[in-house]
Amino acid sequence: MDKVHEQKYEFCRHELLILVQAIDKQILRLEYEVDENGQETVYIVWLQSYGEYRKPINVTADSLAAMARDVLKYI
Repeated sequence: MDKVHEQKYEFCRHELLILVQAIDKQILRLEYEVDENGQETVYIVWLQSYGEYRKPINVTADSLAAMARDVLKYI
C-alpha cells in the first residue's frame, strides 16, 4: 500500500468513522480496500439483527473530502 492509500486507510478508520457513527449508531465499522487493479472501495458495515451488512462504495481516485462525500451519500 502506498502513502496515499495509507492516508486514506487511516482517515477511513478514524476521522470518517467517527463522523458516520455520530450520524448512524448502527454503523459498526468502515473498511478501506485496494484491489490488485487499483480500485479503491470503502465498505460501510452495519450491525443488523441477522449479522453484518456491508455496502461497497467505489472511492477510486477520491480525495479525502470526496471520499467523505461519497460515503455520506449512502447513510
